[in-house]
Amino acid sequence: MMETSTTLCESLLSRGCLSRRLSKSLKLMSFLLLFLAVGCQFQDDRTLIGDYHLTYMNACEVRIYRKAALDPQMLDGSIQSYAVRLPFITGYADTRCIDADSERKAPGYFLIDTRTHIIQQTMTEEEWRNELKKIGWDHPDLNTVRRTRG
Repeated sequence: MMETSTTLCESLLSRGCLSRRLSKSLKLMSFLLLFLAVGCQFQDDRTLIGDYHLTYMNACEVRIYRKAALDPQMLDGSIQSYAVRLPFITGYADTRCIDADSERKAPGYFLIDTRTHIIQQTMTEEEWRNELKKIGWDHPDLNTVRRTRG
């Protein structure tokens, strides 16, 4: 019995069958590890509604922008949290990781009407809640943006 298994192993090794299988497995594992490492570095745009997208500019700065050919828009501030309910996008933008002097419309709560493309920014929480009541959205479930630094 021992001789049979030994001769089988020797036979596999002499044909290179085992080494080819190991080589393919190592290549596959290396590719998967590289894919995961690179994939974790880049977080793609997330389509919200209409032409509006949430995008990671870097590990800390997160933006909402409108991808329109004629009139592209970017919300001031770095998004801390957001919620979507047709046809609105709402949330809070702060000034972490950005030049606050160049973006006067942050920090504060925001509300975007994606039908008219009207953006209200720098609202206090009270102003924001009043605007939400006007559109019948009493308790938005805000998604916190995951930043990897800052």
